[in-house]
Amino acid sequence: MYESKDMPLIPFCAFLKRMLSHFGIASLLIIITLIIGTVGHMIFDNSIKWHDAALNSAFIANGIGPYIVPQGISGKIFFAIYVCYQSGFYDYIGCCFGPNCSPYITSISH
Repeated sequence: MYESKDMPLIPFCAFLKRMLSHFGIASLLIIITLIIGTVGHMIFDNSIKWHDAALNSAFIANGIGPYIVPQGISGKIFFAIYVCYQSGFYDYIGCCFGPNCSPYITSISH
């Protein structure tokens, strides 16, 4: 997929396209995770508003912890599953961030 060190550099347009595709994939993974958390919070906990659900999902995804603890039973069950999902892929955002940033850093420094 990438050039070896013995091959010549690709044209700048191709390089830019590659960087934008990496950025797009990383952003898409992060956005999907936040959407799942936000929609789940809103479905299973009727007392939470969309902006609080999005903030809560972002805090959980980054490992900061909950901003608002759900009040209903179904909200708490979803919350537990979502937190376990995030813990199961501990540093999910980190796992997304590292591999997707390394092509930027190595390509630019090369």
